[in-house]
Amino acid sequence: MRLRGFFDIKRFLKFSVVGASGVIVNLGLLYVFVRFLGLNKFLSGALAIELSILNNFFWNNLWTWRERRAESVLLRLFKYNLATASTSALGNYVVFAFLLRLGLNYLLADLIGIGVAVIINFLLSDRWVFKG
Repeated sequence: MRLRGFFDIKRFLKFSVVGASGVIVNLGLLYVFVRFLGLNKFLSGALAIELSILNNFFWNNLWTWRERRAESVLLRLFKYNLATASTSALGNYVVFAFLLRLGLNYLLADLIGIGVAVIINFLLSDRWVFKG
């Protein structure tokens, strides 16, 4: 089902489910890195974001865009990481760091940061990474 020929709602819902798993991975790892490993919150935020990107690529490649595999998995992974890093990860981290500096709880700051570039990330994934 496409929204006026532009936006595939069913695929976006799959993308959102995958994204929700990425949120769990991101927040869970951030908590473990800070609380149990005693890592710096800024470093922990960056590590948690990258590991959630890898989680999301795995599931999006396997499920959301499983029929779009014309390019090699390594090229898709590179493009996904680049697209995600230039939108969601960068936006997530900038918002996270900004809110952290304002004194907001690090988990809440990260959760707000995660929501920054979802639509742009989806469109980049749909039109460039997993192009059909």
